[in-house]
Amino acid sequence: MAAYNFDKAITHRRLAADYYLRADKPLNNQYALVDLAREYIKVKKPTKSISILDSLSTHTNISDSIFQGYFHASYIYGYTDLNEYNKALENFILTSAFWQTQSHEMHDRTQIADMFSKIGILDSAEYYLDREKQLNPNWNESEEYHWAKSNIYVLQQNYQEALTELHLSWGIHNNKVVHVLKNNVAYAENDFNKNKSVIEKRSAEKNKVIIWLLIGVIVTICIAFIAFYRERMKRKHREIEIKMLEAQELLSRLDSSENNACRLKSEIDEKNEILRSHASLINQLFRDRYTVLNNLSNEYFEKRDSALARVTIIKDFENEIAKIKKDDSIEQLKDFVDQYRDNILSRMRQQLPRFKEADITFCALLLAGFAPRTICLLINIQYGNYYNKWTRIRARISNSDAPDKDFFLNALNKSL
Repeated sequence: MAAYNFDKAITHRRLAADYYLRADKPLNNQYALVDLAREYIKVKKPTKSISILDSLSTHTNISDSIFQGYFHASYIYGYTDLNEYNKALENFILTSAFWQTQSHEMHDRTQIADMFSKIGILDSAEYYLDREKQLNPNWNESEEYHWAKSNIYVLQQNYQEALTELHLSWGIHNNKVVHVLKNNVAYAENDFNKNKSVIEKRSAEKNKVIIWLLIGVIVTICIAFIAFYRERMKRKHREIEIKMLEAQELLSRLDSSENNACRLKSEIDEKNEILRSHASLINQLFRDRYTVLNNLSNEYFEKRDSALARVTIIKDFENEIAKIKKDDSIEQLKDFVDQYRDNILSRMRQQLPRFKEADITFCALLLAGFAPRTICLLINIQYGNYYNKWTRIRARISNSDAPDKDFFLNALNKSL
């Protein structure tokens, strides 16, 4: 308390409780735990204090009335800090019952007075402060006394006297702090001088050890460095020879790579020319014929039952259908699709031998981008059967053992 080092106090209270527990001294152990709970009040942790006391209340069987009064009195401080004054009052009553005639002497009378003032029972608060004046010859030097007195004056609306008592409380508190700080400074200075001499002595011994260690380390490093340097030079010579051989091999590979690059460039140029030719043919095919066919197909299905423009639309449409239905036109279209789509139709014929040519034609029209209705007209199936046919083809591909079945399905799904 004098040094305000409550954290160390908490540590030692806990150690004391453990010691008494191991020594089979239950009463001392319980007192140490209650003291530990009181230390938590000083560091403003009333909830922790109440928790410790609650754990004691469920495990202790000690019937000592002095301890029981001390135990319940400790609750008062925690509940007062938590502003739960009714619970504090209940424990005050229990404490008084255990201590009986000694209650006034054993209570912290200023704390009890402060509790009564918070509840609003001013008569009891003033009574306990009067008892403090009677029983404590140093009552006027107690900051707690003046603090409790100021609270009573506030409730009595005597603010001038409350301010006076508050000034007295703070004055005493400041004097205590100054006194404690002076003592702490003196102790700290004494400890500093002792530690300084010890440190200087240890430092001198340590420096000697460090110097000899450094000499040993430097000598060891020098020997190791010389051995390492010699070995490294030998290794470097071997590495240089290996690198020279690798350089010669790389030069020969480079010459071969340049030749391969020239050959690949010519092949790429050739393939690019073929692709440009394919793209031109496909663009021409869609521009001149199949775009018109898609439009005519939509017009045909929308107006075929109408008398208006029926004759001209149907005739134009049937002429286009007749041109495209020719075997050479369909075969030409399949050749274009096969070349443009990485030989997909050729791979289907090879990997899916159960596919009929009509199935290949259906896939070619789908990959060429024709609308479902257009495909129905070109292969002579009902529009309602289009998705059934597509579903069957997809299922046959999925259930097959074709190595490229994922490639086939991805290409067909993207064309929908």
